[in-house]
Amino acid sequence: MEELDTAIKIVQRSNPKFQKELDVSDILSMLDSETALLTFCITDKGSIGFVVSRPSGIQSVDIPCFKKEGLNNLLFKPDGQK
Repeated sequence: MEELDTAIKIVQRSNPKFQKELDVSDILSMLDSETALLTFCITDKGSIGFVVSRPSGIQSVDIPCFKKEGLNNLLFKPDGQK
């Protein structure tokens, strides 16, 4: 991890915007009125989704029945295999 941090700092010397922290206003400024950014936090106990859009700002959506096991089944098990 230390090597990665060093490499990032080297790149930032020539490009200060590389890997800069973003706040909500930065993200909203990159979106047009018809685009949304979706991100999810999926755990063994359930999930929560976050929707970021210009018209609505940040909204969260609780998804208690979708758990890490469900995601693994979708990604790694062929259709029909349980």
